[in-house]
Amino acid sequence: MIELYELRQFVTFADTGTLSEAADVLHLSQPALSRNMKKLEENLGISLFVRHKNKLALNENGKYVLTLARKVL
Repeated sequence: MIELYELRQFVTFADTGTLSEAADVLHLSQPALSRNMKKLEENLGISLFVRHKNKLALNENGKYVLTLARKVL
């Protein structure tokens, strides 16, 4: 089951561009936010990100989910 807080965190990540900045805005630790993003991917059953070393970027699935998440929120 997908929780609204997961979608809020996902949208915040997309808006800020980095996990660190999103974590600061959300008052979470970066590792906690990272775990939550992984959990969201698992709940959806799809990959949302392209991972490059220590950086995440939205893939096509992530961009699509972002448009849906913005509508839900």
